[in-house]
Amino acid sequence: MERVLLVGQGPLPAPSTPRVSFPQLRVDGIRRLLLEAGHEVHTVLLGKESTERPRDGVSTLDPQSPSLALRIGEILAGFKATRVISAGPFMPARIAALAASERLPLLVDVPGDPFAEAQAKDAQDPESRATLETVALWRPVLARADAFLAISSAQAMALRGQLGLMGRLASAPLTHTWVRVVPVSYDFGALPGAVPQGKEPGTPLRVLLAGGFNTWLDDQTLLEGLHQAMGKLPDMEVRVTGGGIPGHHGATFERFKAGAMGGPFPERFLFHGWVPHAALPSLTQGCHVGLWVDRPGLEATLGSRTRALFYTHQGLTVACTPRCEMSRELATMGLVTPLKQGRPDEIARVLVKMGQQGVGAERVEKTQAFLHRRYRSERALAPVLNWVSTAVRLPAHPDVQAQLAEELHRTRGQLDAVHQSPTWRVAGKARRVMGKLGRKKR
Repeated sequence: MERVLLVGQGPLPAPSTPRVSFPQLRVDGIRRLLLEAGHEVHTVLLGKESTERPRDGVSTLDPQSPSLALRIGEILAGFKATRVISAGPFMPARIAALAASERLPLLVDVPGDPFAEAQAKDAQDPESRATLETVALWRPVLARADAFLAISSAQAMALRGQLGLMGRLASAPLTHTWVRVVPVSYDFGALPGAVPQGKEPGTPLRVLLAGGFNTWLDDQTLLEGLHQAMGKLPDMEVRVTGGGIPGHHGATFERFKAGAMGGPFPERFLFHGWVPHAALPSLTQGCHVGLWVDRPGLEATLGSRTRALFYTHQGLTVACTPRCEMSRELATMGLVTPLKQGRPDEIARVLVKMGQQGVGAERVEKTQAFLHRRYRSERALAPVLNWVSTAVRLPAHPDVQAQLAEELHRTRGQLDAVHQSPTWRVAGKARRVMGKLGRKKR
């Protein structure tokens, strides 16, 4: 058995946790899997100190603290880790690389292409500098990790290309597994699942929008589609739980809420904000369909959607733009209702049909059964256990750009030496003399 230092975003999901999204679910799932397999685990959670009683083997650190490196050093000295794993996007990867230093094997979770996410953010706000900041954060991580996790097979190929561009592929044997695909898990911790929510024809339709309003969400198309449907379904209601993502992106949610409150049906939008896990069942109960609409861009193609699993887990029918691998798979199997990108009239058409003709529970039952088989935690996260048992520390990665710069400098020095040599000067004089003789002959 190994001693694994796991770094992720806190706090861990619990009934009283005020905000739970993919990063918290990811670290919690990996942590429980490692413990169930018999490994010793110390979990470092990035965020504010929890008010709950500290758990054994769990430390919460402020990523902005000037004493962060010291605290990590103290944890490593006491725990004596043999493996380091980051779970979830962004900062956990950077902190895990710091903890692993040059000694310990390091597995980095890259759930969704960070550069495609930066593209989506910069497209909304050219002043955000998201691409620049993303390159600064991820370049040293990509240069250090010994293996990676991706959220989809498409993203895994993109990640291999990024490693190739950095010159890393040649630093390992041809048989080395650089990237393992670990999709979103059909696992929401202690949150209970719900039976499928059917709806009789003509009864009020309740729509749920849950989770973070991220940069990839097409809030304008979504809102216009909801307004069109409300105009034809006078008793339709929209419940919203979640919202802006603190420290990452809030503009999409602010724009959506302002449009809803300033539109023709403000009283039919119920905004609950981020709520503890224990409060979610009362909000989802009575809802019939969960929605999302993707913007154009690479993020959806390379990423995934936790809310597809959450809506189904809570017994709802799913309607979405099927652009990520998971939603395309579900749409191909007829388990979700596909929406066309940039078409609010299609959103309205689908919702009006559901409102008038009803919603059957049978498809949700099939979707729940399929997701449990295909994306249950022990299956989705199995590649993590495989890495822990086979991990190797690769040789230190040379900076390819620095090597090329050094070679260019050396080549220029050699050329300067040639140009200054007696032989070059004599040859130059000979060329000039021969040139003059040639002109005289003409």
